[in-house]
Amino acid sequence: MNGGHAYLVDKFVRPAIGNRHVYVATSDARVIGFGSPVNPSLVASSLDIGSVTLGSSRTLDLVFTDKIATTVKGIIITQSDKSFAPGPGGPAFLVNVAPNQILTIPIIFSPQNVGLLTATVSLTTSTDPQGNSTSAAVSGTGVSAVPLFQVVSPVISFGNIVINTGPVSANLILTNAGNTTLNFVNIATTAVPFTVSGAPTPGQTLQVQSSMTIAISFNPTAVGSLSDTLKINSDGGNIVVPLTGSAVEDFGNATAGTTATLNLIVANKGGSVMAITRSKYPVNGPILPQTPIYEGTQLAPGSNITVAMVFTAPTAQIGTPPTFYNATWSIDFIGSTIGPQLLVFKAPRNHHNPLLVQAAGDI
Repeated sequence: MNGGHAYLVDKFVRPAIGNRHVYVATSDARVIGFGSPVNPSLVASSLDIGSVTLGSSRTLDLVFTDKIATTVKGIIITQSDKSFAPGPGGPAFLVNVAPNQILTIPIIFSPQNVGLLTATVSLTTSTDPQGNSTSAAVSGTGVSAVPLFQVVSPVISFGNIVINTGPVSANLILTNAGNTTLNFVNIATTAVPFTVSGAPTPGQTLQVQSSMTIAISFNPTAVGSLSDTLKINSDGGNIVVPLTGSAVEDFGNATAGTTATLNLIVANKGGSVMAITRSKYPVNGPILPQTPIYEGTQLAPGSNITVAMVFTAPTAQIGTPPTFYNATWSIDFIGSTIGPQLLVFKAPRNHHNPLLVQAAGDI
């Protein structure tokens, strides 16, 4: 309907397509066109404003070129912080632009964080499809005028490691993201089974926009969930890196068709009675407790319960690839400070080779 007039379209008339529109003839000899521009009204190349020190700003022009006559209604800047904003001297919206006309939008970059920062500048126009806009990418790099201490991998977790199998290591990258030299002040060493090699010493420096790598090793000799922290202080800030790892035992060697046993010990090392309020042990599969611990079981101070976990390695045909089996045991307590525990048992089977089976999450 147009101006109160309803157009009747013959359903047998084939529509025509051209110039990004669909045209349909009506029964009263009119032609109705449907469609909207597919290409944006204006185009622009991306803009890199470069490196700017925190607390300072820089303004550069983002240049759009008009492709079809349109009216620019406004500007929207999409970003994760407030580092980019329209600069002074830009056009007053609404503004009409003709084909091939240049539209200059000043963009002011005031970095709120260090590192590469990006944003999308969008212009809403009268000719773009509803809900769409003409966009261009802008970027800039925030830098610190003073030393700025940063770390890659702020948490290091070693997962489940079989005891007495040698250390495993992870790298920690220390970076000075500032524009002046960083000086290390103090390094708090870690305790066994965590060790640090290559750590900076007090008075050591880290140059502008440079990094160094230190190694963290985990070499457990007793079962348990272990944690520590690495603390490094500098004149560019301090870091605290949590270190975690679980030390587990293995079942020993078991070939297909045989069994292997691992003792799980639940001990009350406190001074009051500890009650087991939840005990969801595995009830099927090749990894099973010989005698489960039932809910409601109580442990007096200084007492313990030993559970034999038995892995029955399933038989397999020659040439069968190794297969891993898993079992979990969820257990919780009253009168204990360790909280709920999820014990994870893992067992690989190989027809010819000895089997190594790991139990993780021991109490």
